[in-house]
Amino acid sequence: MSSSSARFASAPSATSSAHALPFARRRLRLGITGVGSSVLLAGALLLAVWQAWIPLDASWRMQPGLGGIALSVFALTMAVYLVHALLLLPVEYAGGRRAIRQVPPLSIWMGSWLRGVLVLALLSATSMAAVISAGIAGGTRAAVLTTVGVSMLVLTAQGLLARWVNRLPVRSLPAALNDEVKNAGLDARAIRVVEAADEAFVGGWLGSLRPTLWIPARWTGSDMQTLRRVQWVRRGVQLRSGARMRGWWAAVLWPALGLWLSVSLLPFGWDDARLWVSLPAMSTVWSFVAVLLLPTMSRPAVYHADAEAARVVGVEDTARVISQLDQWQDDEPERTALVESIFHPVASAGNRVRRLHDDATAENRGGHQQTRLTLLSSLVTGSVLGRVVHCNIGRPALWVVYPGD
Repeated sequence: MSSSSARFASAPSATSSAHALPFARRRLRLGITGVGSSVLLAGALLLAVWQAWIPLDASWRMQPGLGGIALSVFALTMAVYLVHALLLLPVEYAGGRRAIRQVPPLSIWMGSWLRGVLVLALLSATSMAAVISAGIAGGTRAAVLTTVGVSMLVLTAQGLLARWVNRLPVRSLPAALNDEVKNAGLDARAIRVVEAADEAFVGGWLGSLRPTLWIPARWTGSDMQTLRRVQWVRRGVQLRSGARMRGWWAAVLWPALGLWLSVSLLPFGWDDARLWVSLPAMSTVWSFVAVLLLPTMSRPAVYHADAEAARVVGVEDTARVISQLDQWQDDEPERTALVESIFHPVASAGNRVRRLHDDATAENRGGHQQTRLTLLSSLVTGSVLGRVVHCNIGRPALWVVYPGD
């Protein structure tokens, strides 16, 4: 048995723990609690605004003029994001220090959580100020175009944002792996190695015009050669097939569509303070719609990448790597069709392996990471859902670069 095969065979599974529920089910319950609570809070906020339970006058401003409006929107969005974070803190604590394999010290986790929440809150508040200012100056069309533009900036700067949120150390690929990468048809200069403590961190393509490929440092060891061979092929085809950019553009357009729908439904004008505090709630509900609908559009890209890896590396090695990746992430080799269809943009390891053995081909469709990139870009319109889904709740290292294998 090769060293990489031995590593795959000996990796522990979280389902063997003493907990009554398997690891994946505990994570799923936390995600349902986080998402469900967020949607209920969004509904409560909308009701409070509608019923005038919040003493917020339509003409409220912190200062006069457009600058005062931008400052007011910034403050309201910050308040909504931070209050939500405090209300969800017990659930996030469970996600970051209970339903997790490698438990960080409380001080480290709390510092990372605070840093991540503040960075994302500042990003969301700044983006909302720009969107509302554009709406006041140029109407709905200007606000929608601004949302598209800011979403593009956020997704283009995904790597920088990830380092701001979690201080992830990033370095160049070791020279010893250059030939391996070249043989896989990739450019070693575009690859970055990331020191991420969270084992569910798998990196992926970041950016747009000149995307970089992030991989976790633990993959660079000699015992990970088979895994790297499979992942080089999968990552390469995600980029060359267009799956990466299909997911990227879908994530750019989703919050803009949600903004247009929201302002069409809400009875408030762009200069109405009630609209400013309502939009984060509407965006959160719209993100929930994404969690329900978009996984079906994300899974085909996963199957297509698997099929290419099986063609190049072989079915057995690809299947073994898929199982290993699952153990590091969801650790749920099988799940019901209903759960998978709604909550999981990455198909279960069992379904992926069976697909390889039954027919190692797959159509080139769907967008890679479409669902989870959409959760990130929805920050632009005030959504709070992106850090409380089952795969990353309580895990700041995964708030910007989501699991995806």
